[in-house]
Amino acid sequence: MPAEILEKLKAGAVPAPVINLIAKGTFPLPAEAKVEALIFLVQNSTDEIREQASRTLENMPENIILELLQAPALDVSTMYFFADYAERIKKLEFIEAILQNPSTPDEYLAFLATRLPPNLLEVLAVNQVRLIRSPQLMDSIEMNPQVSRDILRRVHETREEFFIKKAAAESASIRVPQSTSIRWAPPIDENSPMGIVKYGEKQAVLSSKSISGEALARVLPADALAAIDPEEKAEGLTPERVSVYQKIFKMTVPERVQLARKGSREERGILIKDPNRMVSEGVIHSPKITETEAETFSSMRNMSEEILRSIAANRDWIKNYKIVFNLVNNPKTPIPTALGFLNRLLHKDVFNLSRNKNVPDVIRKAAARLVDTRRERGHD
Repeated sequence: MPAEILEKLKAGAVPAPVINLIAKGTFPLPAEAKVEALIFLVQNSTDEIREQASRTLENMPENIILELLQAPALDVSTMYFFADYAERIKKLEFIEAILQNPSTPDEYLAFLATRLPPNLLEVLAVNQVRLIRSPQLMDSIEMNPQVSRDILRRVHETREEFFIKKAAAESASIRVPQSTSIRWAPPIDENSPMGIVKYGEKQAVLSSKSISGEALARVLPADALAAIDPEEKAEGLTPERVSVYQKIFKMTVPERVQLARKGSREERGILIKDPNRMVSEGVIHSPKITETEAETFSSMRNMSEEILRSIAANRDWIKNYKIVFNLVNNPKTPIPTALGFLNRLLHKDVFNLSRNKNVPDVIRKAAARLVDTRRERGHD
């Protein structure tokens, strides 16, 4: 029925009284069909009907519009209409929904990218799948007069890793000779369960219970060792865990970015600490990441500021009190971000924070002031 009404409306076969009802929003249609019909009337009717349909659209609840703009099968004409409308009334939430909708054409995103404010450019800059698929989008971001240095850096890193280096590798004709280094193996204890772990031409036969110290350094590259949590390194890793590190750190940056988005929870736990920012950001923007993982990451003292800032920007995650608590208590969280969440903490947690010497002095003093303020208001 809704599809039939829309077809008749576009064919000019709907009676005037029904057109009036549609323009007023009183004709019974599902939200999506109603919006599509109203947009058609705005663009293809008399002045009176056009004005009435425009008022009806403007008075529609924002949550209904946002839900439509987030729909994977969003009609392109609806998308374009609301993008233009949102620009005129400065409704950034509508534009953000369009930017994040997977059905939005890359060409249209490239058009929008030349005029977006920095906070919305950020939404595009972190979407590596889009950037890789549509290099034109990177060009458009660079053309935007409002683009920040940080966003430019992200775009340049993506172009470097996924296009420039790839082109250089494909054009290179020099072959690297195979390594002839001697394999190393420690003495074998025949009474303990053993496993073989390798890195390149290195090989070590080790106990399956724990690999640590010099043995670990022999089978993992330096960057992999640096990414291991100090406590985990001290306790030792199983051969299975070592194999995961080996697999990851043999990958190129583009391969690690893809793994960050599509890999397992264990792999994300390693890649979140990757020294390459594109990889760690790939984890935090992965569609597979869970709130429990975000909670874990928010408490890690060796986490980068950018990752903590991304966690804090996720509206769903910050509904979790534990994540907010972790962010405020994490000394690596940017100070403005931590201060913004301070008032959301329970009184006992604010009091403990005021005595926590592991957080920046600014945070500790702000917590002490909040404790005094709450006491004056009778919140003990």
